[in-house]
Amino acid sequence: ARLADLLAAAGVDVYPVHLPGATAEKIRLRSGGQTLLRLDRGGDPQAPGEPSEAVRELLGRARAILVSDYGRGLLRQPTLRAELARSAAPVVWDPHPRGAAAVPGTRLATPNLDELRRLTGDAGGDSRLSTATRAGQELRHRWRVGAVAVTTGPDGAVLCHGGGSPVVVPPTSVPDHVADTCGAGDRFAATATLALARGAGPRGLSGMPERRDLDGVPLLRPADPTPSDPARELNAIWYGHASTLVEIEGHRVLLDPVWSDRCSPSALVGPRRIHQPPVRLDELPPLDAVLISHDHYDHLDMATVRGLLDHQSAPFLVPLGVGAHLDRWGVPQERIVELDWSESHRVGGLTVTATAAQHFSGRGLRRDGTLWSSWVVAGAHRKVFYTGDSGYFDGYAEIGAEHGPFDLTLMQIGAYDRAWPNIHMFPEEAVAAHLDVRGDLLVPVHWGTFNLALHDWSEPVDRLWAEAKARDVRLAVPRPGERVVVDEPPAVDGWWQAIA
Repeated sequence: ARLADLLAAAGVDVYPVHLPGATAEKIRLRSGGQTLLRLDRGGDPQAPGEPSEAVRELLGRARAILVSDYGRGLLRQPTLRAELARSAAPVVWDPHPRGAAAVPGTRLATPNLDELRRLTGDAGGDSRLSTATRAGQELRHRWRVGAVAVTTGPDGAVLCHGGGSPVVVPPTSVPDHVADTCGAGDRFAATATLALARGAGPRGLSGMPERRDLDGVPLLRPADPTPSDPARELNAIWYGHASTLVEIEGHRVLLDPVWSDRCSPSALVGPRRIHQPPVRLDELPPLDAVLISHDHYDHLDMATVRGLLDHQSAPFLVPLGVGAHLDRWGVPQERIVELDWSESHRVGGLTVTATAAQHFSGRGLRRDGTLWSSWVVAGAHRKVFYTGDSGYFDGYAEIGAEHGPFDLTLMQIGAYDRAWPNIHMFPEEAVAAHLDVRGDLLVPVHWGTFNLALHDWSEPVDRLWAEAKARDVRLAVPRPGERVVVDEPPAVDGWWQAIA
């Protein structure tokens, strides 16, 4: 789906507004539609840049605002800044090609790649996308803005933000008529702004509509477990994305529970569920522990945590620093256990250990203020490894040597891209990591529920299945809500292929 289709579906109108001089006749609002407002000085460096009454009225109704600054200090105009501050719309600041410096109050900045290389001292040896991703993340942190968008010429652009993985947008995402409206050099600024206008938010920016068209994802209610020796029990129930219940030796451990409709700081914008949870939160069985891998919105959800407070008494085991989020949300101190890598905590007859991962953390505008981790859950006889979010790295072999072998591995397989290979594994790497940690049965997670990258919905599990067969790895791909008995897993039947 190209951006033109998104505009038609969302009813987004694009209005180039030159300051000053915009009149009500030049600004027509589509009744009930959404509006992208582009502000610039019309090429006149002496123009005062004061917004007219018509512009002020439009600022109050716009769904997203693109400010084409071109180094002229437009956002430093006090009157315009005051009007932008009153607007609830996300603001995309485009200082291309010069003048790239943080402007307080903006949520996005789009310097070009040459400017980033100059600012970061990058010699340009890596690929444009790799350079853009690294430099964009660095400058986002340096400037303390919510996101940095980096144009990379023929490769498109990359959006680095605090809510999750960087997002790549190909240059073909913007149709010519939109590029012409927003300026020939502003293709990505237009893409970013229009995606924000349609309610995607930075995390959902992908050049594709939300995948709400995938009707028919089969949801199962877990059947009662077959009676077995509690000392040897090991089952897993995947509820969607990374949320998984592990039943091990009579204990129940819930991993990264997210029951909200969106993995976002807002209930109105951000990636939305493709399928509902197979059970309500209050229908979960009594839990012995809740494990959180890191504080990104698709793994740590405030509404879900508060719901668990109402219905459960289990402790929350989290990486260092994540406990501060729980404390703000009302979780009692005695139910928060923070662990560094290689630290363990006993839960009944289980030993739960935080282990290394290669990722990052952050919510809102803050970045890397908390730790991220993978997890080892070990009973007297059975062991489980959960990757959390991670790129493939040498640490898996070390985890396997110290804690393996594992009866079950829960491997992250989705939301990957060549632009961020170090923070999310490709499906083939998930199989390699499973072998590194000396796993027996592999169950994939982190796919199928939220659209967080450019790959097709079914691609992660298709690639995983092929690689598992090629490397003779035991694999189970459950439907949401289906219990996997590790010693007798269901055969892989390709159920997802009839949906995609």
